[in-house]
Amino acid sequence: MGCTSSRQSGSSQTDVDQGPFIHYPLTTFRPPRYAYNEHNEACRVLRLWDDQGGKSRNFTFVVHVINNNILDSSQRLAQAKLLSHMQQLASVHGLRILVKCLDYLSEIEEDLDAAEERQLYLDMLAAVSKSDIVRLWDGRPTVADEQRVEELKTAENRVNAVIEKIRWNRDLGDVDAKNQVEPEIVAALARFAKTWDLDELVEMHEKITSEPPTLNVSGILKLQAQFILQAHVAQASLASDNGATPTISISFVPDEIPNVTLINIKRQCRALFAPLAKRVKESEKSLRQDLYTMQLISLGTPHGNGGQQWKELDDLGQAGMDIIGHLHLDAGQILLRGPGPLLDQKMLLGSVSPTTNRARAKQESEAGLYGVGGSQVTREDMDACVCRKSGIAPGVEYVQLSQDG
Repeated sequence: MGCTSSRQSGSSQTDVDQGPFIHYPLTTFRPPRYAYNEHNEACRVLRLWDDQGGKSRNFTFVVHVINNNILDSSQRLAQAKLLSHMQQLASVHGLRILVKCLDYLSEIEEDLDAAEERQLYLDMLAAVSKSDIVRLWDGRPTVADEQRVEELKTAENRVNAVIEKIRWNRDLGDVDAKNQVEPEIVAALARFAKTWDLDELVEMHEKITSEPPTLNVSGILKLQAQFILQAHVAQASLASDNGATPTISISFVPDEIPNVTLINIKRQCRALFAPLAKRVKESEKSLRQDLYTMQLISLGTPHGNGGQQWKELDDLGQAGMDIIGHLHLDAGQILLRGPGPLLDQKMLLGSVSPTTNRARAKQESEAGLYGVGGSQVTREDMDACVCRKSGIAPGVEYVQLSQDG
């Protein structure tokens, strides 16, 4: 694009801007407003979501992220970029997206019972011997409030079941006993996981993630506990007779995990099939259940496994029982090229849309998942595209149709 007008000086049409032409710098954080007869980059990426993503307004979205030592630096950067892109998708359809992170626990001041429970679990995680773990559990305070007891019953029973197994097993040493009980303790602590609105997290992402984690256990343990929590939340939703809010749970996960972790996660997911089968039977069998679904987004490299382990979870349920979706992304391509127009629906609605999750995955090119410029696209820039402006005619350069404008 040159700095002089391509129209003859005698043209009867006037420029949109009579002032000096603006040169955009080579490095820009947002795409420029294109002067050629084409959609701008933001419109190309977000327009399909704007047109076809209205279904998202029917759901609550909860995103689970983990930062410490489970994702490498490029995966963490890709996760941050995708969260920022989700913010733009939420803006298009007015969605509220919550983000939970098991690395950080919320402060509790007003609820003394909850504070005691949280501290008990933290003390048990810090204990180095089996006897200390059992002693701390046996010394937990009784809860007088019946409603509170009912609220804690599920998590407490799960931890207690593991404690009883290790209590009488003399073959288990301290390390083995701790490995047995830690996943359930971390899952119980997940109710205290810090939660942000997506807008807040994106705005303060660097400050938040630079803080050391307040839950000091391994990343893979947090990941397993995260799925324990999701499975129990899903089970409670599926068993509810009161009509829980339809929820899409989105998890960012690494390309590969230990096989034993995958087996444990599979076991948690299979436990959902009993209440799920009941709901499928009560409705049309071909109707896909969407009361609680999980979308897994694995971040890998061209030399990785392509998220094959997570695909096994995606394949667990079929037809009406299919409540898990999986999307594999190349972290490097996300950083280099940014999100593409086919990513939006697969990322947010893949777990509730068979067409998005299955057919498009086979028929459409993976290239549509990635953009071309790598810069952040925004709703503001999409709205500034020439296709959305009245009074603008297509041409080599845009011109005002009204001579009075």
